[in-house]
Amino acid sequence: MRTIGLVVLALVVRLGVMVVLGLPPALEPDPEWSWAYEQGAVAQAILRGDGYSDAFASATGPSAWSGPIQPLFLAAAIHLADGINRNTQMLVAVLEALISALIILPLLRLGEGLDRPRIGLLAAGLWAVHPLAAYRCVSSPWDGPLVGLLLISFLASLAHAGRGAELKRLVQPGIFLGLAALVNPAALALIPAVAVFLIPKRSLRSAAGALGVLLGTALAVLSPWVMRNALVLGSPALKMNLGVELFVGNNDAVNGNFNPEFHPSISAHELGLYRELGERSYGDKCMVRARKWIADHPRRFAELCLRRMRIYWLGPSPFEAVMLSHGASKTRDWQGWMKWALHFGMGLLGLIGGLLYRDRRGGFWLVAGSMGLYPIVYYATHVIERYRSPLEPLVTFAVAALAIRVIDRWAQR
Repeated sequence: MRTIGLVVLALVVRLGVMVVLGLPPALEPDPEWSWAYEQGAVAQAILRGDGYSDAFASATGPSAWSGPIQPLFLAAAIHLADGINRNTQMLVAVLEALISALIILPLLRLGEGLDRPRIGLLAAGLWAVHPLAAYRCVSSPWDGPLVGLLLISFLASLAHAGRGAELKRLVQPGIFLGLAALVNPAALALIPAVAVFLIPKRSLRSAAGALGVLLGTALAVLSPWVMRNALVLGSPALKMNLGVELFVGNNDAVNGNFNPEFHPSISAHELGLYRELGERSYGDKCMVRARKWIADHPRRFAELCLRRMRIYWLGPSPFEAVMLSHGASKTRDWQGWMKWALHFGMGLLGLIGGLLYRDRRGGFWLVAGSMGLYPIVYYATHVIERYRSPLEPLVTFAVAALAIRVIDRWAQR
């Protein structure tokens, strides 16, 4: 009953944020593109019968710019609401609010699996009323809530299986990992932490077998999408945009944030190259451009990585102008200050909580290891604050762990 109450509370908070802030924002004049960008464009192509294609709403051909799940979800919403309109926006926002509310369940399960039920309960309570999590899931139709749910479900399932679990108990975590990677391949960055988690209480051969079962299950989930990409696009990659994002974040005009000047969604020149070369070859070309710039500017690249790390965890400086689309900017208003304070506070406390976290079941590697590994790709490419959304449930768990630690120390004194 308590669990259901927390889920309902979380949903009510998120829907309340929608009402109070008037979210999601009104559709722009070009809703076919601006409503949900690449994922929304692919969703429309699916409904036209063109399959996974046309990521920039410009007849650009087959695509694996995003994973397969979120475009399918958006396509279903467009179909149910009879096109892209206000009803479509509201339907997606309500469903993503529900997905975000359901994160309560694996948060509780993670606490139980690590034998830290108090932390799990406090984390679930914090998540239910987390203002920034509530805002992000209803402000735009992005895949953050779904990745967050699958990622924390993967960790909770693995914690329940335990370090010395029978091989069959690693199938469920493998399914969650595969599903999370289908939405965002950054989930695969957790594999080293998972490997370290599985090694104790096993021989090296047994640990290799356990990791093989988990990764083999994940690969089975991923294989249809991988084979499709190999056949249609000539590459088994899960997504084709890594080279593009690396180049967008590493050139003479960047400061660590997303720079639309070199992105095909904004730049007519880059879109022309994309259309001429095709998605895979264009991505390969951007990878070459990015690697050359990085090799020529190693110190600048290191500085950008450190800046992106700071932005990811602590947000951009509150004294900098807030960058909007098409290069526009504005000063930070009270809502912007509140958003930054929440991002900064949760990030700082989460980092401290993750580093101090300990239990007898090896949870440090699942909590701190995952927090350390998941954002690595964003440190190298570019950062937008919402890129932390998939990791926010785990950050909340780490904050709860820190709070319990402080409470227990205070009680002992």
